[in-house]
Amino acid sequence: MAWTLDDLAAEAAAVSGEPIAYTDLPAAQFAEILTGAGLPDFLVALLVDSEVQISAGALATVTSDLTRLLGRPATPLRDAVVAALG
Repeated sequence: MAWTLDDLAAEAAAVSGEPIAYTDLPAAQFAEILTGAGLPDFLVALLVDSEVQISAGALATVTSDLTRLLGRPATPLRDAVVAALG
């Protein structure tokens, strides 16, 4: 099942009991933050483009590839969040 960063934030909030929100930054603002952190221009461009493509659904294709590679079912999002925050 494909999930979004909003879904991840909602699960983390539910598991932790703390308010957690995901903010989808405009590309220009994300680039400013990365540049301000000292990343070189080529890396800023790469990361911003990657995030723009992901936001547009580039990684949202659901397949059985991960299950096949792992040799077991993928861990559900909630279980992964519980393990990470537990």
